[in-house]
Amino acid sequence: MKVKTGPKPYPLILNSAFALFCLGGAIWGAYDYWVAYPAIERANAELTEARSVFTELGAADEERERARVSAPSVVKPVEITSDDLRRYEQAQETIRRITAEHGGEPRQLAAWDRPLQLWLWVIGCGVLGFPFFIRPIYRILTRKWELDDDGTLRTPNTTITLDQVSGIDMSRWCSPTGGKRSTWKAWLLTSDDARHELDDHDYSGMHLIIGFYAQRYYPEEWTAEAKRVKPLEPTEPEADADSGAEAAISTDAAGSADTPR
Repeated sequence: MKVKTGPKPYPLILNSAFALFCLGGAIWGAYDYWVAYPAIERANAELTEARSVFTELGAADEERERARVSAPSVVKPVEITSDDLRRYEQAQETIRRITAEHGGEPRQLAAWDRPLQLWLWVIGCGVLGFPFFIRPIYRILTRKWELDDDGTLRTPNTTITLDQVSGIDMSRWCSPTGGKRSTWKAWLLTSDDARHELDDHDYSGMHLIIGFYAQRYYPEEWTAEAKRVKPLEPTEPEADADSGAEAAISTDAAGSADTPR
């Protein structure tokens, strides 16, 4: 029986979704950190400078009015210069432009806004998160196992002939207890005391490879599809209904999407 494994869609879709989320978050954080937030800071600085022109010209006007009232016959009123008028119009135009660009006054950035975008989104999601989820996608797509008709197993790392195999460890396969991720795994044992992991979680068809060896070494316990010949007997027959439901959920959660277990 020739068997060739392939990638399962669920882990690819799940890791791709997280990778895209991290990539989107990194782009958003980079845009805010290097583009949006500096623009807001510049707008606030320009707005402050424009308003300072109003304050300066207003104070000068008040000073002239006080001088005129206190000594109208002595002090000649100082007229508004063309330079003052130009500065006033420029300040008005700056305020109009900024409020139009930002839909009102730009918000004041908090001290943590830019560091948050940098460390959480750019570094956390982009530098660390995105490669973390891309790595398993690459691994799943590039690794494969092939079982030939003569029992020779070709793994991503080595080739194992049937006479090199000394057994298979099925202690965790379909186990109702323990870590859920490990219940998708069996380990092929070879005569050099090595253990070769067979993981059915990410690779379709792996259960047939596991079943081939399991039926060969434990024909009374396992079928060629790596199913138990006899279902496990409950260890606690008098367990309450809640415990029974939890055990059922645990067993179902360990099952493969395309492998009845």
